[in-house]
This record gives sequence, C-alpha cells and structure tokens, in this order.
Amino acid sequence: MNAVLFTGSGHGLTNVPGAFFWVTVAGTNVPAQSNVGYICTNDLTPVTIALPASLSIGDTFKVAGIGDAGWIIAQTNGQTIFAGNLSSSIGQSWETNGPSANWRAIVSSADGTKLAAAINGGTIYTSTNSGATWISHASSQNWSAMASSADGTKLVATVGYTIYNVVPTGQIWTSTDSGVTWANHASSLQWSCVASSADGSKVVAAVHGGSIYTNSGTTWTAVGGTSGLAWNAVASSADGRKLVAVEDNGSIYTSTNSGATWLLRTNGILQLQSVASSSDGTRLVAAVDNGLIYISTDSGANWSAQNPSTQHWTSVASSAEGSRLAATVGDTAPGNILRHPIPARHGRNWVERQSCYGRQSRRLPTAACSRRPFMAAIFTSLRKAARQTGATGYLSGEPHSAIELIYTGNGIFLPLNHEGTVRAY
Repeated sequence: MNAVLFTGSGHGLTNVPGAFFWVTVAGTNVPAQSNVGYICTNDLTPVTIALPASLSIGDTFKVAGIGDAGWIIAQTNGQTIFAGNLSSSIGQSWETNGPSANWRAIVSSADGTKLAAAINGGTIYTSTNSGATWISHASSQNWSAMASSADGTKLVATVGYTIYNVVPTGQIWTSTDSGVTWANHASSLQWSCVASSADGSKVVAAVHGGSIYTNSGTTWTAVGGTSGLAWNAVASSADGRKLVAVEDNGSIYTSTNSGATWLLRTNGILQLQSVASSSDGTRLVAAVDNGLIYISTDSGANWSAQNPSTQHWTSVASSAEGSRLAATVGDTAPGNILRHPIPARHGRNWVERQSCYGRQSRRLPTAACSRRPFMAAIFTSLRKAARQTGATGYLSGEPHSAIELIYTGNGIFLPLNHEGTVRAY
C-alpha cells in the first residue's frame, strides 16, 4: 500500500533536499535543528535556541521573535558566530587607547583603519590599525579641530579657538601623507572648526568671531558676509559643494557652491555647538548646548527640533546616508554618547549608548563627552569580525527581531541577514 497523503509540518524529515520548516516555540529553550526556523513567542523570558554540535556546511538556521522577551542563539564548544555585518553591534564596547592627554579632535578614514587625533596643547597622533597603536607627529600646538579625506591620506587641522584657551590663535595645518608630515598655511587667527570633501580637495574652515574661509590649493580666502560671527562648527557634503555652518548666536548658514556664497537659513537657535551632514548634503543635524537637537531634510532650508529633552549637547555625527545619527552630552558634569539608529525616523528617537566620565569633547570627533578639558585616553569602538568562541558566546535579539545564519564549516556561522536589533557577545 502506498501512502498518498501526509499531514503535519514535515519537521524532522530527512533526505528532503531544499526543504525548510518553521516551528513555534512558546517555552524558554529548544535545541536547534538544521534547516529549521524558530518563531519565539515568549513574553517573559528570552527563548534560547541552542546550536547543534553536529553540522554540515550549508546548514541554515532562522530565528524570529514576536514575543516581548526576544531570543538568544547559544553557541557550543568550538563554535563562533561572525558578527561583522550586524550593524546593531556597533558601539557596544569601547577600549582605551593612546596616552592620557587633553584630546581635542579625532578623525577617521572611511574604512576606519586610519585615525588621527589632536591634543590641545600637544601633538597630533596617528594610527594605521584602527587605534590599536598610535604615533606622535607634528609640533605641540593648541589644536582646535580636524578633518580627513575618505582614504585618510589628506588631513587638515586648525590651531586656535577652544573654550578654554588663554591665547586662542594659530594657523591651519595640512598633511598629504596621513599625518606623518605637516605644513602650515593661512594667518594666525582663532580657527575653531574645519571640514573637508571626501577627496580632500575642498576644505572649509571658520574663525570664532571672524569669517568662514575656503581654500584653493594652499591659499585661504575669507568669504564675504560671514565675518564677526562666533562660528563653532562646519560640515561638508562628500563632493564639497554643499556646506553648512553654525555659530553661538543662533545662525545657521548653508552654501551650495563650495563656500563661494552663503545663505542665512535661520537665526535665534542660540548656542549651536555642532553640525553634521549626510554625504549628499541633504540631511543635516545640529546640536544646541543646553537645548535640543535640530534636523533638516532639505539641505538646511527648514529645521525642526526632534529630541524633546534639553541637554548640554556638545557634538553630533551622521552616517553617509543621514539615517543614523550620534550625539554627545557633556559640559562640566559627566555626559553620554547617544545614537539614533532608526533609518525611517530621521533623528526622532535617541538611545543612550555609552556613559562618559571625565572625558572631554566639544564635538563628536573628539571621541569623548564633556566640554571642559580633562586628562583622558583615546577610546575606540570596533565592530569585531567575531565574538567569543565556544559556549560563552551568543547572539541576543530584541523583540520583533529576526536573523538567518549559515554554517560555513570549522565551527563558524555567518549571518546572512537580520532585522531589528541583534547584538553579539
């Protein structure tokens, strides 16, 4: 007699090429089976999915959490889940690097391997291994700001105004060899901020209480109509055409022709401290000391407050597409690094990411958190290629998150895709 009809999910069947089955888990733990997906519904306790010890290359595992408690994927001996492409793992852990000093500014290449950091009242340090080791270059100066090309080869640093300098004047310095050698340009002024195009060919800098300057080679030219303002920050699009600048007295200016002319967009938002731009210059974010965070989605034509909390915001930064933002809170008290990770709601929801105690920052590129000078180390956060190996390592998914893993051999699992917040430990 031949069976012609089967009922059920088919879970547990073998020798069925291409088959993938889903099961619902209401309990707290379940041993995973290859090519099976798990829908976790527990509202009180995260559902633990234990990876099997016996595997074949190409085995896949899927987990989706619809319960309020989320889920955990647990490794066993000799197993490692590579987490390098999990965007939500960025910024989870921070490491101390470099000497103790009054760090003022830090910049990074697009791939994060080349870093340069400046000390107010000290030298400039560079790293070619994502901050693992640092080498001192340049002369001791009152460095105030830095900018970098995307490849980390062309650097520019300003000497001048900071809120705690006694004699806040200096020049603009540039490097074309990733910070090994430096040349000085421009007049000795209160240079407070600087920004660069992705290729490093277009640079804009501003003087606190002075003008905005643009460069042509090694020549810096003051832009008419921008003098006398307390400029605190400038930002540039990747091509260097769209620029934005903010100052203490509440003015936001933008330029669409690489700084040749500037347009006043708004005034009255007092104590603007920092500004950042998406790579196309369309999405902008600005921070107010003892105020709110403001965003623009039309290259600065209109601005709106998106964070309801009044804070001593000291700095902001933006991803290339402008959908992920970060900001620091500082002043004389310990502050925090906050991030906005949700692309669909540009700048509307913010979560605390890292508490900072005794570390200084005027703007986010200083990798720290207070407006006043403190002796502190450099802190770096790396999205590591893998987390812990063996039974101590695991993935954790928040409610309404999902992930797909594939086994690639030698105890290694690779995430193929994920949704929601997934963290690796």
